[in-house]
Amino acid sequence: MEHRKIQSSDWTRCAGRVMRARRILPFSDRPTPRLPRDSSKKVSRAELKLARHMSKWNIHCRRQVPIETRGGTFIVDFVAGKNCVVECEGAVHSGTIAEDNRRESLIREVGFKVLRIPDFQIFGDVTECLRKIRECADSSATLG
Repeated sequence: MEHRKIQSSDWTRCAGRVMRARRILPFSDRPTPRLPRDSSKKVSRAELKLARHMSKWNIHCRRQVPIETRGGTFIVDFVAGKNCVVECEGAVHSGTIAEDNRRESLIREVGFKVLRIPDFQIFGDVTECLRKIRECADSSATLG
């Protein structure tokens, strides 16, 4: 990035204060946008509760992670550790058992462990869920 002298056009007035204007990058210099979340999938209360508690327990996780498989790209609820996929199973999944099993096997082929946790278990005994997640995440960290 080249340095240049500050000109009067670089300054702007905001709420009575003179401030330096932000430099807007040309489109080619902007960072690549993150993958958009699947707009048809709403975040459930169970996912929010689990994310909040995972943060409190210092379990490193990423939310809504796209995973490439030979069957396509799947967006999973959480990835804890290096390769532990955590899926929150709500009422939506009761009718799609065959599709969920196919998706799980494709994700396992790529090298991830899949941990499915029903919503009622998250609301009933969240500490047991967190213990399972930590165990899965720790075992995945020692493998890689």
